[in-house]
Amino acid sequence: MSSISQTGSDSGQQSFRESEAEGEVSDVFMDFPLDKKHESVTRRTLKWNKPEGLLMAVGFLGAAVSGAIEPSFALLFAETFVEPGWFDRPENQCGILTARLANEAPQLHKISGQRGGVIVESLAITIITIVLAFYYSWQLALVNMAFLPALVFVGALQVRDVESHVGEKAVCGSEIVQESLSAQRTVASLCLEGHFYQAFTECVKEDKGQGIQYFQNAAIYYLGAVLIDGGTLNLTSMFRSISVANFGAQGLGRAASFLPDLNSAITSGKNIFRTLDRVTKLDVTRGDIPSNPIEGNIEFRNVKFAYPTRKTVQVLKGFNFNVEKGANVAFVGQSGCGKSTCLQLVQRLYDVENTSLDGGVYIDGKDLRSIQPAWLRQQIGVVSQEPNLFDLTIKENIAYGDLSRSIPMEEITDAARDANIHDFICSLPEGYDTQVGLRGSQLSGGQKQRIAIARALIRKPTILLLDEATSALDTESERVVQAALSKAMAKSSRTSMVVAHRLNTVETCDKIVVLKDGFAVESGSPSELMARKGHFHALHNLDGIKKKA
Repeated sequence: MSSISQTGSDSGQQSFRESEAEGEVSDVFMDFPLDKKHESVTRRTLKWNKPEGLLMAVGFLGAAVSGAIEPSFALLFAETFVEPGWFDRPENQCGILTARLANEAPQLHKISGQRGGVIVESLAITIITIVLAFYYSWQLALVNMAFLPALVFVGALQVRDVESHVGEKAVCGSEIVQESLSAQRTVASLCLEGHFYQAFTECVKEDKGQGIQYFQNAAIYYLGAVLIDGGTLNLTSMFRSISVANFGAQGLGRAASFLPDLNSAITSGKNIFRTLDRVTKLDVTRGDIPSNPIEGNIEFRNVKFAYPTRKTVQVLKGFNFNVEKGANVAFVGQSGCGKSTCLQLVQRLYDVENTSLDGGVYIDGKDLRSIQPAWLRQQIGVVSQEPNLFDLTIKENIAYGDLSRSIPMEEITDAARDANIHDFICSLPEGYDTQVGLRGSQLSGGQKQRIAIARALIRKPTILLLDEATSALDTESERVVQAALSKAMAKSSRTSMVVAHRLNTVETCDKIVVLKDGFAVESGSPSELMARKGHFHALHNLDGIKKKA
């Protein structure tokens, strides 16, 4: 019984202790208000920082401005429209512009964002501390101001040394002295005196700066002691004036350390804003938009033209020719005679030189210089020698031909059929969703060219320009692509202009114009020109000789 009683007593005491412990735990939690226990950490932290709310708001604003710098530059450069001729200049090549954007735009961070905030903060500290120093003792403040330039210079060196770890020297001054003196004959014979002197100067540069600071402190404390002894200054005011003045000098030195970065940032900013501020000579958004769709009548009237980068070399010297609507016209001639230039003028990538009304390029009787380039180019489909495909799917590359509307899949497949590429696309595992790779690297030359043809046809152009579209292809690819081009040119309402070196590709055209030395020297149907045995006949025979060779 006693054991049972003892056991019961022990268990009762244990239960009492457990309940007591639970009560203590409950009391501990009850010491905190329920709303505080459930309040979020973020909200409570913000409440604690409420006294610094204004400073935090300014900091957030500065961070937002800093974060917006690169997107802003992206938008600004996207809005910088320039004529294509601007990119022909050596200083405006793609690689140079990309390097400028990548290297010079980040330089502006040195005068904005966090760095700009540090500069403003340091200048504000300097101004406030100078005012306080004069308030406590104008005599000591004047002495401090006399030493200020030297202290700022030393402070700037110290800040830059700390940031770039220049202060970490592998060899101290004493080692340099010992090494140079122990080998003085070698140093003299090799004329290394200047080298060792410069190395020693670098080692003691920071100590020399500290010496200036100590000399300033000695002068300040001496003057302070004199003023205290004369009864014009008390000890508290002296230490306050000295303390705030030194603090201000450090802040100004920190700001001065950014001066080299400031110069590079300003230089980069000038280069960037020079590009942004340039007014394009050929604004794609300016000009008239005809009320009626164009028909496709094209007239070259006494056209004279030289490229902006070669103004002394005139490519077209008075070119005259008419292209009737719905016609298929080929431009042939030796390299450099102006064939591709004619196609570029029709797109208004460049403007002709003629300033009078008797010369220029006209569509349906309207001078191209009066028509908005963006609207004009929407009416034209272009297939060039080297098609530029984007790193997207085949479907997206074809749809890129007309981004003014949402193109249904049916139209995309119809354009692919007209370009003789639909069957190939369907044979791919992912079909029209196949990625073509960078610049179409996953496709052959003929496949890329046919996708480019489909892209040109998707906009249903009134004018089709083919600039040596098959010259870079092998014989089999040329045959397939030429069949696609013939199908694209067969539409009676479409005006087609073809530039070709291989004359067999233009034998189905309605008319051929031969260019030589910037003039049209011969024109007519292929059979007519062959019968005349003139310039085209000579070119045709030369082309045949090259093929046999």
